[in-house]
Amino acid sequence: MLIIVCGLQGTGKSSVSKMIAEESGGKVLRTDTIRKELFSIPSYSEEEKKAVYEELFRRAGELLSEGNIVILDATFLSRINRKRARDLAEKMHHRLFIVEVECPQDTVEKRISQRYGDASDARFKHYLKYKDKYEKIQEPHSIVDSSGSFEDTHRQVKRLLGKEIIC
Repeated sequence: MLIIVCGLQGTGKSSVSKMIAEESGGKVLRTDTIRKELFSIPSYSEEEKKAVYEELFRRAGELLSEGNIVILDATFLSRINRKRARDLAEKMHHRLFIVEVECPQDTVEKRISQRYGDASDARFKHYLKYKDKYEKIQEPHSIVDSSGSFEDTHRQVKRLLGKEIIC
């Protein structure tokens, strides 16, 4: 299975991805980590973003071919990258499951201001910049509201895994 965990910066994608991995035994691939591996000083140019997603999908293909559950932790701002994930899943004969992580803007601002030692370089200004550029998800997907406690978010993830993914 291929699982996309997407949403804007600071919404809690990485936390939700880790929860899914812990519950499912899946492997997480995170664009923030891949970017740092590929570019010592990231520029976040369009060419760089393309290279990061290219590497994300390459690694995902390898892990899927080994029979792993793969979790892609990325904003997936554009429909084209979500389509690429769907195409990869179909090519590899795996199901695709999309989880969108959301929370209120004031929660994002607080989280990003308290972020230290994380692979993400995103700041609140980036959230604001991409908020209007985020292409709404048209295909079937689930939403995790990460604005509550860690325990509440974890309950939502367990519910998704029990009802949607593992079954």
